Amino acid sequence: MRLKIRPSRHRLDDRSARSLDRTTRSFAVEIATWLLLGAALTLTGTLASCSSGPELRRVLTISDRDIAEFSYEQAIDGGLRSFRQGLVNDGQIEPADYYSAPDTDPFTKVISTEQMQVLIDALAARGFFDYARASMAPGSVSRLALDLGNGRYVWSKQPGIQADELRAYNQALVDFQNVYNAVTSYHTGKGDNSVTERHRANVDRYRMERDLRESSGDAKR
Repeated sequence: MRLKIRPSRHRLDDRSARSLDRTTRSFAVEIATWLLLGAALTLTGTLASCSSGPELRRVLTISDRDIAEFSYEQAIDGGLRSFRQGLVNDGQIEPADYYSAPDTDPFTKVISTEQMQVLIDALAARGFFDYARASMAPGSVSRLALDLGNGRYVWSKQPGIQADELRAYNQALVDFQNVYNAVTSYHTGKGDNSVTERHRANVDRYRMERDLRESSGDAKR
Protein backbone atom coordinates (compact mmCIF):
# COMPACT_ATOMS: atom_id res chain seq x y z
CA MET A 1 0.00 0.00 0.00
CA ARG A 2 1.38 3.40 -0.96
CA LEU A 3 1.23 6.24 1.53
CA LYS A 4 -0.05 9.47 0.10
CA ILE A 5 1.62 12.54 1.55
CA ARG A 6 -0.40 15.69 1.34
CA PRO A 7 1.40 19.01 0.96
CA SER A 8 1.35 21.23 4.02
CA ARG A 9 -0.88 24.27 4.01
CA HIS A 10 1.63 26.16 6.14
CA ARG A 11 4.50 27.93 4.44
CA LEU A 12 7.71 29.34 5.89
CA ASP A 13 9.25 32.56 4.77
CA ASP A 14 12.67 32.31 3.09
CA ARG A 15 14.65 33.32 6.19
CA SER A 16 12.88 30.78 8.44
CA ALA A 17 13.29 28.07 5.82
CA ARG A 18 17.04 28.71 5.53
CA SER A 19 17.43 28.69 9.31
CA LEU A 20 15.49 25.42 9.62
CA ASP A 21 17.53 23.91 6.79
CA ARG A 22 20.82 24.79 8.52
CA THR A 23 19.56 23.40 11.83
CA THR A 24 18.37 20.18 10.16
CA ARG A 25 21.69 19.68 8.37
CA SER A 26 23.67 20.34 11.56
CA PHE A 27 21.50 17.89 13.51
CA ALA A 28 21.84 15.24 10.78
CA VAL A 29 25.64 15.58 10.70
CA GLU A 30 25.79 15.32 14.50
CA ILE A 31 23.68 12.14 14.50
CA ALA A 32 25.74 10.61 11.67
CA THR A 33 28.98 11.41 13.51
CA TRP A 34 27.84 9.73 16.72
CA LEU A 35 26.49 6.70 14.85
CA LEU A 36 29.78 6.25 13.00
CA LEU A 37 31.82 6.75 16.15
CA GLY A 38 29.70 4.17 17.95
CA ALA A 39 30.11 1.70 15.09
CA ALA A 40 33.88 2.24 15.04
CA LEU A 41 34.17 1.69 18.79
CA THR A 42 31.99 -1.43 18.61
CA LEU A 43 34.10 -2.93 15.83
CA THR A 44 37.33 -2.07 17.66
CA GLY A 45 36.03 -3.87 20.74
CA THR A 46 34.94 -6.84 18.66
CA LEU A 47 38.35 -7.14 17.05
CA ALA A 48 40.05 -6.89 20.42
CA SER A 49 37.80 -9.62 21.83
CA CYS A 50 38.95 -11.96 19.05
CA SER A 51 42.20 -12.40 20.92
CA SER A 52 40.68 -12.69 24.39
CA GLY A 53 41.58 -16.40 24.36
CA PRO A 54 45.00 -16.88 22.75
CA GLU A 55 47.52 -14.10 22.19
CA LEU A 56 47.70 -12.37 18.84
CA ARG A 57 50.16 -14.15 16.57
CA ARG A 58 51.86 -12.32 13.70
CA VAL A 59 52.57 -14.77 10.89
CA LEU A 60 52.32 -12.38 7.95
CA THR A 61 52.01 -8.63 7.62
CA ILE A 62 49.77 -6.83 5.15
CA SER A 63 49.77 -3.18 4.09
CA ASP A 64 47.55 -0.83 2.13
CA ARG A 65 49.33 -2.05 -1.00
CA ASP A 66 47.77 -5.51 -0.51
CA ILE A 67 44.30 -6.78 -1.30
CA ALA A 68 43.39 -9.34 1.35
CA GLU A 69 40.09 -11.17 1.63
CA PHE A 70 39.08 -13.41 4.52
CA SER A 71 36.03 -15.53 3.82
CA TYR A 72 33.87 -18.30 5.19
CA GLU A 73 32.01 -20.74 2.96
CA GLN A 74 29.63 -23.54 3.91
CA ALA A 75 28.25 -26.23 1.63
CA ILE A 76 24.47 -26.66 1.72
CA ASP A 77 22.02 -29.02 0.01
CA GLY A 78 24.64 -31.75 -0.12
CA GLY A 79 27.18 -29.50 -1.77
CA LEU A 80 24.90 -28.37 -4.59
CA ARG A 81 24.96 -24.82 -3.28
CA SER A 82 27.07 -22.85 -0.85
CA PHE A 83 26.70 -19.97 1.58
CA ARG A 84 29.58 -17.47 1.62
CA GLN A 85 30.59 -14.44 3.70
CA GLY A 86 33.63 -12.28 3.04
CA LEU A 87 35.70 -9.42 4.47
CA VAL A 88 38.08 -7.42 2.27
CA ASN A 89 40.50 -4.65 3.28
CA ASP A 90 40.23 -1.16 1.86
CA GLY A 91 43.91 -0.69 0.95
CA GLN A 92 43.35 -0.80 -2.82
CA ILE A 93 39.56 -0.53 -2.76
CA GLU A 94 37.40 2.55 -2.42
CA PRO A 95 34.50 1.26 -0.30
CA ALA A 96 31.93 3.51 -1.96
CA ASP A 97 32.93 2.32 -5.44
CA TYR A 98 32.92 -1.29 -4.26
CA TYR A 99 29.50 -1.15 -2.65
CA SER A 100 28.00 0.81 -5.56
CA ALA A 101 29.20 -1.60 -8.26
CA PRO A 102 26.37 -3.87 -9.47
CA ASP A 103 28.57 -6.98 -9.74
CA THR A 104 30.09 -7.10 -6.24
CA ASP A 105 29.21 -9.93 -3.86
CA PRO A 106 26.41 -8.67 -1.57
CA PHE A 107 27.77 -10.81 1.27
CA THR A 108 31.25 -9.27 1.21
CA LYS A 109 31.99 -6.29 3.48
CA VAL A 110 34.87 -3.80 3.58
CA ILE A 111 37.07 -3.22 6.65
CA SER A 112 40.27 -1.23 7.09
CA THR A 113 43.71 -2.77 6.53
CA GLU A 114 44.44 -2.36 10.25
CA GLN A 115 41.29 -4.25 11.17
CA MET A 116 42.13 -7.00 8.68
CA GLN A 117 45.60 -7.34 10.23
CA VAL A 118 44.12 -7.82 13.70
CA LEU A 119 41.69 -10.43 12.36
CA ILE A 120 44.52 -12.31 10.62
CA ASP A 121 46.62 -12.23 13.81
CA ALA A 122 43.70 -13.43 15.94
CA LEU A 123 42.90 -16.38 13.66
CA ALA A 124 46.60 -17.18 13.36
CA ALA A 125 46.61 -17.58 17.14
CA ARG A 126 43.77 -20.08 16.74
CA GLY A 127 45.99 -22.17 14.45
CA PHE A 128 44.81 -20.97 11.03
CA PHE A 129 48.22 -21.10 9.35
CA ASP A 130 49.11 -24.39 11.03
CA TYR A 131 46.11 -26.19 9.53
CA ALA A 132 45.59 -24.25 6.30
CA ARG A 133 46.37 -25.73 2.89
CA ALA A 134 46.43 -24.29 -0.63
CA SER A 135 42.92 -25.49 -1.47
CA MET A 136 39.76 -26.84 0.12
CA ALA A 137 39.95 -30.49 1.12
CA PRO A 138 37.58 -32.86 -0.78
CA GLY A 139 34.34 -33.59 1.05
CA SER A 140 34.66 -30.59 3.38
CA VAL A 141 31.45 -29.12 4.76
CA SER A 142 32.91 -25.64 5.27
CA ARG A 143 36.14 -23.67 5.14
CA LEU A 144 37.86 -20.45 6.22
CA ALA A 145 40.11 -18.91 3.59
CA LEU A 146 42.54 -16.02 3.26
CA ASP A 147 43.22 -14.84 -0.28
CA LEU A 148 46.23 -12.63 -0.97
CA GLY A 149 47.91 -11.57 -4.18
CA ASN A 150 50.72 -14.06 -3.60
CA GLY A 151 48.75 -17.06 -2.42
CA ARG A 152 45.73 -18.68 -0.80
CA TYR A 153 45.36 -20.29 2.61
CA VAL A 154 42.37 -22.59 3.23
CA TRP A 155 41.40 -24.20 6.52
CA SER A 156 38.84 -26.92 5.83
CA LYS A 157 36.35 -28.63 8.09
CA GLN A 158 36.83 -31.98 6.46
CA PRO A 159 35.67 -35.53 7.21
CA GLY A 160 37.67 -37.13 10.01
CA ILE A 161 38.91 -33.83 11.43
CA GLN A 162 40.53 -34.38 14.82
CA ALA A 163 38.88 -33.05 17.99
CA ASP A 164 41.63 -30.51 18.79
CA GLU A 165 41.57 -29.08 15.28
CA LEU A 166 37.77 -29.02 15.20
CA ARG A 167 37.71 -27.08 18.48
CA ALA A 168 40.24 -24.57 17.15
CA TYR A 169 38.35 -24.25 13.85
CA ASN A 170 35.07 -23.53 15.61
CA GLN A 171 36.74 -20.89 17.79
CA ALA A 172 38.26 -19.25 14.70
CA LEU A 173 34.87 -19.29 12.99
CA VAL A 174 33.29 -17.52 15.97
CA ASP A 175 36.01 -14.86 15.79
CA PHE A 176 35.36 -14.35 12.08
CA GLN A 177 31.58 -14.20 12.57
CA ASN A 178 31.87 -11.68 15.41
CA VAL A 179 33.83 -9.30 13.21
CA TYR A 180 31.66 -9.91 10.15
CA ASN A 181 28.45 -9.22 12.07
CA ALA A 182 29.88 -6.03 13.60
CA VAL A 183 30.59 -4.50 10.18
CA THR A 184 27.89 -2.50 8.40
CA SER A 185 27.78 -2.82 4.62
CA TYR A 186 26.26 -0.32 2.22
CA HIS A 187 25.54 -2.29 -0.94
CA THR A 188 23.27 -0.20 -3.14
CA GLY A 189 21.66 -3.09 -4.99
CA LYS A 190 19.37 -2.50 -7.95
CA GLY A 191 16.34 -0.96 -6.26
CA ASP A 192 14.62 2.34 -6.94
CA ASN A 193 17.28 4.42 -5.19
CA SER A 194 19.61 6.39 -7.41
CA VAL A 195 23.01 4.66 -7.58
CA THR A 196 24.64 8.05 -8.07
CA GLU A 197 23.07 9.44 -4.91
CA ARG A 198 23.87 6.33 -2.89
CA HIS A 199 27.42 6.42 -4.24
CA ARG A 200 27.82 10.01 -3.07
CA ALA A 201 26.37 9.09 0.32
CA ASN A 202 28.81 6.18 0.59
CA VAL A 203 31.76 8.43 -0.24
CA ASP A 204 30.73 10.95 2.42
CA ARG A 205 30.03 8.24 4.99
CA TYR A 206 33.38 6.55 4.60
CA ARG A 207 35.30 9.83 4.46
CA MET A 208 33.75 10.74 7.80
CA GLU A 209 34.47 7.29 9.22
CA ARG A 210 38.12 7.44 8.18
CA ASP A 211 38.52 10.93 9.62
CA LEU A 212 37.09 9.70 12.92
CA ARG A 213 39.43 6.70 12.90
CA GLU A 214 42.47 8.85 12.15
CA SER A 215 41.59 11.48 14.78
CA SER A 216 41.01 8.69 17.32
CA GLY A 217 44.45 7.27 16.51
CA ASP A 218 46.09 10.69 16.91
CA ALA A 219 44.40 11.17 20.27
CA LYS A 220 45.81 7.86 21.55
CA ARG A 221 49.32 8.95 20.61
